[in-house]
Amino acid sequence: MMVSIGYNSSEGGRTRRGLGSKIQRMTNFLYGIYSKIDTEFIFDKILALSESKIKDLNLIPERTRIVQAETENQMKQLSKHQQKLEENCQFLQEQAKQIIQKLNKVEFRTRLLEQSFLFEVILNQYAYETQNLMSIVNSALDGKIHTSVFTSSKLLTELREIKMNLPVGTSLPLVVNTESLTELIRISEIAIFHRDDHLVFAIGIPLISNEGYTIYRPVSLPIPYDKNTVILIDPEVDYLALSNNNEHFFVLELSQWELCIRLELYTLCKGDQPIHRRTGSSLCEISRLSNSQNTLGNCKIKFVTLDTPIWNRLSKTNSWLYYAQPHTCTITCLEHLQSYTVEISGVGRLTTSLSCEIFTENSVLEPLNKNVRNVQADVIPENPKVSVISLLAEILPSVLPQNVSNLNPIKNLNSLAHKAIEINNLQRKSLEPLFIFKVEFHFTVMYISILLITLTISIVVVKFKNQVIKMYSPEVADNIPNNEQVNP
Repeated sequence: MMVSIGYNSSEGGRTRRGLGSKIQRMTNFLYGIYSKIDTEFIFDKILALSESKIKDLNLIPERTRIVQAETENQMKQLSKHQQKLEENCQFLQEQAKQIIQKLNKVEFRTRLLEQSFLFEVILNQYAYETQNLMSIVNSALDGKIHTSVFTSSKLLTELREIKMNLPVGTSLPLVVNTESLTELIRISEIAIFHRDDHLVFAIGIPLISNEGYTIYRPVSLPIPYDKNTVILIDPEVDYLALSNNNEHFFVLELSQWELCIRLELYTLCKGDQPIHRRTGSSLCEISRLSNSQNTLGNCKIKFVTLDTPIWNRLSKTNSWLYYAQPHTCTITCLEHLQSYTVEISGVGRLTTSLSCEIFTENSVLEPLNKNVRNVQADVIPENPKVSVISLLAEILPSVLPQNVSNLNPIKNLNSLAHKAIEINNLQRKSLEPLFIFKVEFHFTVMYISILLITLTISIVVVKFKNQVIKMYSPEVADNIPNNEQVNP
């Protein structure tokens, strides 16, 4: 069974693959992973940018944009005040050289007061800038970009510029607007380092391919064979991503899936896995989805006997897959203050509302707070023309199923399938006594048949002889007495 991973929206199962390039080495890192930043290369470009008159630089082959960010308003105010101080100092020096009688006392006092005020303003501004710089550094140590360094309007401008220079077939993961900035920063990788007088913020924004994928989590759904005996297909992969045109796929391990980032419309996964063509693939899950006639050639088949029930919650839902012998469950719903009795048997799926608990003979199944996935998107790959049991018709009667009733703990169906022994390694049934019995039985039937046929033929022959009419000639019989009379 293929469990569709995603949200309730129509595009909930789509997965985008990131295309971010990797850069290496670092010096004086404040935050982030140094192995992803080539600091020597970046810093050389920064020095070239600072020596030029331009404020930004596009490195299209490296998919990098370098922007010079300054606290411009405060620096401009400080420069103006500093210039005014120098002008006042020069004026006061010239006034002091003049004869005291010619001194303009009113203007002199005005300039002195202005000079005192400007000194106070500049000291306050330097104190503010020092405090602001400390805030910038503290934010950098926490992996955050201070708003005085990079404002939202500046970031929007740069994102629009980046969008215009993206490689063909790629795009930004979100729409560029004010509302998406917070989410965009959340899914980006930020690295911060300093060198000489420069504090460098590296924002790694993931790019996505235009091809979407639907990701599935294979679940080993039991296939009943006879009483207490089922067939399991052991999944080879943790997660399978299939393209929307069903032509390409890639696989993910559990750790890789956990690193994927969930967005509103889809899930974003790193594109560091090889993409395979579906045609000619030997992967069991792919062959099952293709509904071909020979769908079990590369699958790991398990043949087990099981008495204990198994409950397997479908991810992010209040739906449970189960395998159980006939027994009764009680469903208690707090919302309606009612209880329901359900009799289950074999293999099935049981779905409840958010306020309902399921009480079985040995377990209590608690509900999730909310459903974030539509179970209707799940796929059970089954060819109606060719069943699994028919494909295994020759091997199943000749092997003894593995008894896994005491195999603990069994967390879910996949755990059971992983722990069970493959069918090719199971113990074979003894065929010699059965063969001897069949041979003796056949000879006995043949002997009795021949005897009956022989006896039947004998009886028929005897009856035929008894019914044969004796043939004679009347003329010959009548002449015999006459001859005797002629010749006494």
